[in-house]
Amino acid sequence: MEDKEKLLETILECKDKSEYRIYAYCLMGNHIHILLILEKEDLGMAMILIGASYEYWYNFKYDRVGHLFQDRYKSEVA
Repeated sequence: MEDKEKLLETILECKDKSEYRIYAYCLMGNHIHILLILEKEDLGMAMILIGASYEYWYNFKYDRVGHLFQDRYKSEVA
């Protein structure tokens, strides 16, 4: 549970830096769905910031190295 809470905290922390608005999210067992509106940065930069921040914390916590997320994020225009 702490890992999911930290991911949500990271998304909220990065929100101020990347200036996006979160409309909805759903944390699944092995991935996340997130609906947001970008105001400053493009989606790629916002996702890199979220992913890198969370990955750094996770790798430190579990004393591991390397990538945490398998695939690149996917984006669809609604």
